[in-house]
Amino acid sequence: MRKIVLLMVLILIIIGCTTKKGPTGTISDLNIHKGTDGLVISFIKNSPPEEVFEEEEFPVYVLVENKGAYDVLNGYITLGFQQDYFEAATKSRNFNLEGKSLANPIGEQKIFRFLVNAKKIIGESRTVPIAVSSCYSYKTTAIESVCIDTDVYDVKAVERACSVSDVSIKGGQGGPVAVTKIESKMLTNEEESRIIPQYTIEIENVRGGNIIRTERAQDLCSATALSRDDLYVVGINVELSEQRLHCNKDSLKLMEEKDKIICRLESGIEKDKAAYTTLLKIELDYGYSETIIKNIIINEKI
Repeated sequence: MRKIVLLMVLILIIIGCTTKKGPTGTISDLNIHKGTDGLVISFIKNSPPEEVFEEEEFPVYVLVENKGAYDVLNGYITLGFQQDYFEAATKSRNFNLEGKSLANPIGEQKIFRFLVNAKKIIGESRTVPIAVSSCYSYKTTAIESVCIDTDVYDVKAVERACSVSDVSIKGGQGGPVAVTKIESKMLTNEEESRIIPQYTIEIENVRGGNIIRTERAQDLCSATALSRDDLYVVGINVELSEQRLHCNKDSLKLMEEKDKIICRLESGIEKDKAAYTTLLKIELDYGYSETIIKNIIINEKI
């Protein structure tokens, strides 16, 4: 009897260790490089309030969540409002916020409090917006399995381990800018002695926020003058089997919702190799900004 009890306890311990649950299943199954969120900001319920009186001070609570797969270092949030109607001693905050990880599968979050004062109005009530903007540097990493087939003209009478095909990617990689499609081609060099893998990579701004060169991220939330050369810039690094690829652009100007970049392995691959699968790694670096707005009614004092 004692042996049976000990055996049952052991089984329960094993089950408990192997079925530890995260928000989307077991920890071992959790892929933190999923989703299209990065930093997400929202107003806490009833803050700011729907209505205030003139010359009244009220709090604005902002929830900041890092729902993506990359840590935010020196992130920035700032209040925006019409100075004829509101004033605040503090209008901005800096912060660090960890992204999703196996240890913390939902990412880190913080709440910030701003005190705002409604100025005196003349006449009727006014409906005036208060905005909060986030500005931060972020990174997206996409890793996909691709096929390298050196038999470009289909003349080898052998069974292939894989076939070259395009890859469509849904659900993002844990950031607001995502790789959504990879088109694969096997080219030959001039001497036709080596195979040149080429990839056309589609990149999309999946959340519709503002993009800027990563080192200028905070400037989107400040009065700093911005150059057109810094706007919409996504830095790109692409590697095939840990070898860096040469792309037709050093960076991508993502002015529309989506755009493409073409990258290839210029050194090539020997033609006598059999078809095989390997990893294509795409890293995107960028600054990002989003804004939330709430309208507040300012009433005259009774």
